[in-house]
Amino acid sequence: MSTHLAIFGDFHLGAPFCPGVQWVIDKLEGHPVDVVIFTGDLVDMRHGTAADIDAAADLFRHITTEMNLPVVMIWGNHDAAQDLASQFPDIPEVYRPRSTDAVDKLSVPGVPVDFYGINVAQRLDERDVVELFPPAEEGTAVGIFHTSLTGEWSKKPCLPATREALYAKGYDAWALGHVHAPHDFDGPVPMAWPGTGRMLFWEV
Repeated sequence: MSTHLAIFGDFHLGAPFCPGVQWVIDKLEGHPVDVVIFTGDLVDMRHGTAADIDAAADLFRHITTEMNLPVVMIWGNHDAAQDLASQFPDIPEVYRPRSTDAVDKLSVPGVPVDFYGINVAQRLDERDVVELFPPAEEGTAVGIFHTSLTGEWSKKPCLPATREALYAKGYDAWALGHVHAPHDFDGPVPMAWPGTGRMLFWEV
């Protein structure tokens, strides 16, 4: 049975270019979705406020309680810069890595997909963490990664990696964050930055 994913990232709540909370809700309505994936940078480090953090938490509560959709998320470099992980509440049905030093395998009850993700540690995080992603096991696997890849699409490096190294893990898809311009790669499995203001709908 296929699993339907809705993927967005680089939201930057508080920034003038953020599409807004209602945009997320409107995009999710009317689509067959089993899991919502967020690929990092929830609140903008320059313009975001405590009220924006509260609004982001309320958005995830709305998705999980009013729309009955689980959320799988990671923290990006803007989130790391303001230590958002320590300020953000634990919300039932929101699944996220707890560490910046390991890739967590995130499982959603009733969903036949293994999600693998790691949090960014700091604003400028140039670590090579690709080796921390384990090879795919039996079943469906999706990687969630806030990365600049090899740098051509981003002004700031973040968890650099090559597409070839990610494809070699054997996952069924890679949902990326960090680059604001939408970009889809041609390759053996789906790999894309949703970018700011675009939501992807994938079936895995």
